[in-house]
Amino acid sequence: MVVDLGKHTCSCRFWQLTGMPCMHAISAIQEKNDKRPEEYCHEWLSIDAYRRTYQFNVNPVKGQDLWEKTGSPAPVPPPIKPKPGRPTTNRRKDKDEGPTGTKTKMKRKYAPIRCMYCGEVGHNKRTCSKKK
Repeated sequence: MVVDLGKHTCSCRFWQLTGMPCMHAISAIQEKNDKRPEEYCHEWLSIDAYRRTYQFNVNPVKGQDLWEKTGSPAPVPPPIKPKPGRPTTNRRKDKDEGPTGTKTKMKRKYAPIRCMYCGEVGHNKRTCSKKK
C-alpha cells in the first residue's frame, strides 16, 4: 500500500474514511520514528475536541405535568388499518432471542438400505459392484 504521511492518505482509504491511521500508516510512522500514531489522527478524534463538545450543560426538560395547558385537543394517532393478507399468528423473534418451547419432535427412523441384487446392506441395486 502507498502511504503519504504528509497528506494523511493511504491507498487502502481507511485513513481517509475514518480519520485514524490504518495499519499500513502506523507501520510507516514507526519506520520513520518521528511521532506517535495518535498525533496523526484527525483533530475531531482528540480528547480536547470531546471536551469542547460536551462543555455545555444540558438542562433536563420539565415533566409532562408541568407543561402549559392549551385549549386545543390532544393529538390523536392515525387509525390502524389492517394489512392485506392473512395475519401472522406468532410474532417475529429477534436474532438474539432463542426459540421457545421444548424440542420434543421425533425424527423418522428409516430401515438401512439393502441391495435388491445381492442382498447386502449399505448400497442399492444401482451401485452394486457384484452386478457388473
